[in-house]
Amino acid sequence: SIDSRAPPPGGGRVLGRIADKPTSLWRGSPGCRSAPTRNSKGQMGNMPSAPSKSKTRKLLKDVDKYCRQAATAITQADVLIVTTGAGFSADSGLAIYRDVAKVPAYSERKVEYHDLCVPDWLEDEPEFFWGFWGGCFNDYRDTDPHEGYGIIRKWSDDMFRNSTFAEKVRARLQDSSGFLSRQGEDEPYRVESFPGAFYLFTSNVDAHSYDHFEASEIRECHGNVECFQCSRPCCGKIWRAPEDLRFALDKETMTATIATPEQKAAMAAENEAKAVAKARETEEEGKAVAVVAKAEGEGGEGGEGGGDVVPPAASSAP
Repeated sequence: SIDSRAPPPGGGRVLGRIADKPTSLWRGSPGCRSAPTRNSKGQMGNMPSAPSKSKTRKLLKDVDKYCRQAATAITQADVLIVTTGAGFSADSGLAIYRDVAKVPAYSERKVEYHDLCVPDWLEDEPEFFWGFWGGCFNDYRDTDPHEGYGIIRKWSDDMFRNSTFAEKVRARLQDSSGFLSRQGEDEPYRVESFPGAFYLFTSNVDAHSYDHFEASEIRECHGNVECFQCSRPCCGKIWRAPEDLRFALDKETMTATIATPEQKAAMAAENEAKAVAKARETEEEGKAVAVVAKAEGEGGEGGEGGGDVVPPAASSAP
């Protein structure tokens, strides 16, 4: 990680918070309902924020206008700072905070998300601790990042990563500390260069940002589940989880242990079957959209009302 808190040279314009839930607002802003929750051990946990109904209607009514404003701001900015949270992970199919703990085993024990985040479980009931975090670990590894990551990567490549202003930022960050050369071979995420005019700040712990962005550009305020360290502590080292690590999760009790080779093979087969089913579903959706497009095109040739010729089976296709 590189400390880039110094103000950018030249007083450049900075655009922030453009990638999160489409209608999300800053916590505590007008029309936003959110409140911190506290569990019995005094640990804090954030509940998802949401716009009011009136604010939602306004956002949806003027969505095209806001998209144009955002596009203009992005193209005129010198620096792009993207902030992401649970809503960004949800687009990949991952559960958000308010849903991840909604399973019978947790309901029976009367625990919620913020209760499960207490590290005491690792000492008191390690299998229960790994039932939650091991399950998340499996899901994050088995889920591909959604296409939004690639879209933002393209923006950063085209407009920010190699711009003139980016070079000014890199020049400002250069020093004689020798940070890049001092990194060990076993760094969790090796930093190969200084960042330019693109940064990503995220509260997500799925580590998906590293699939598309440079390590020097990423700030994870909560860390991620791929990074392990001793809790004693026996040493100050942080290391990446082994590539073949998986957890065998008992969904009845939500407890887990490290998976055996046989269990890993079974999990891999299950994931492969899911991938095939998803590909088949995507193909069917594509065919349905094509049928709708064809029907609308044929109907349009006949004059007015052509758009009404839509097969019932495809009428609900996106």
